[in-house]
Amino acid sequence: MPPLFELVPTAEFERDLAELTPDERAEVLRRARAIRMDPSIDGITRTTVPSGDRRYVAYTGSDLWIAYRHIDNATIGLLACGRHPRGPQYRL
Repeated sequence: MPPLFELVPTAEFERDLAELTPDERAEVLRRARAIRMDPSIDGITRTTVPSGDRRYVAYTGSDLWIAYRHIDNATIGLLACGRHPRGPQYRL
């Protein structure tokens, strides 16, 4: 089994999470745990921001998303989360 990545949520991710319903929070956290075990799982899109930093967006089974980036080979930074209608692009 590959080593697990450490998840480091940003303050923005924590604020976004607080805005979701309890069921949505649970779904986002389940998806984050899946990313922790395998950051290359299905449902991931990659974008490169102007600074050249690669950001990833993982979609859950419903209308939620999580934006994250690799900090190093053992750490994933959770950047933001929310519902599809808002979309992650405006913050990436």
